[in-house]
Formats: sequence, C-alpha cells, structure tokens
Amino acid sequence: MTALLSILLFWAQPFGHADRASNSQAHDPHVTYTDMAVEGAVMVCRIRFFQDDLELALSLHRGSQRVRMAANPEVDAVFMDYLREHVTLQANEETLMPTILGSGEDVMDREPAWWYTLQFTASSPVEALHVRNTMMFELFEDQQHVLKVMHFPDETERSYYLIPGEEDVNVAF
Repeated sequence: MTALLSILLFWAQPFGHADRASNSQAHDPHVTYTDMAVEGAVMVCRIRFFQDDLELALSLHRGSQRVRMAANPEVDAVFMDYLREHVTLQANEETLMPTILGSGEDVMDREPAWWYTLQFTASSPVEALHVRNTMMFELFEDQQHVLKVMHFPDETERSYYLIPGEEDVNVAF
C-alpha cells in the first residue's frame, strides 16, 4: 500500500505554487481532475478542484454560511457529505466508502485550487469498477470531470471524460 500511495503522489504531483495568480478573474473551464491508482483491493485517488467552484458547491450543499476551504475536520465533514451524495464508487459490485488521507491548496491554470486524496478499500482484489460522478453538475452546465485510472502492477492506464448525461463509467481490469 505504501508503494501504491508513493506512486500515486508522484504521478499526480500538484502544480507549482510559483504560478499562483490572484483570483481577480474567474476561470473559464469548470473541471475536476481525478488520478486513481488501483492495486489489489485498494484504490487511492487525488481529486483536484478549482477552489472557488468547490467552495460554492459545499456552501450551497451546506445551505448556511459560506464554506472556506481548509484542512480541518469541519470542512472535511462537509466535503465527505457532498462527495457521498454525488460520487459512487463500486468495486466488484460492492459500494465503497472513502477515507480522507489528506487535502490542501494547489494551483490549476494559475487559479487557486484544492485537492483531496482519498482511499477506498474493497473486500477483495478489484477486477471491475463502476464510477458515477455528478459533482457540480447542479451548478455548471459545462462541468467536466477528467478521470485517469492506473492499475498496478501492470501499469495499465485509462482515461475517461464525464459530463452531464454521461456521468458513469465502467472499468474492467
């Protein structure tokens, strides 16, 4: 598992903070990027969001005060509740629940971003995955999700593009 996490963290390196720009202009794309590594019964993924989009989604989901991204239990709880409502991950037809391994600031296209690293553990080695992702579809017509899945030890890599109306993907190993 340590090797899997190390490979994922190397493979999905965050963009450099040197490119950080002010958030004076809104970004054009509404997109998330997910890099997932699968080895045996363990899946580890890093999801990257534009920070303003994620804060808006979590604030509306919460229905009260504005959510400001921070690596703390309160924000993590709001994120996990939102994630459970909008993302389903099934391995071998078993619905899996994530555990947060970490989160933090990032930069995408010179815009403030936020990432979460999650772990999912199945009861047996993963032979097939079903992913459903509807995050932020309630907010943006042009929301997109880019999903890269790498299977270990064979290092087979697949990429998927999810949009409203096409939010499900099946992956067989």
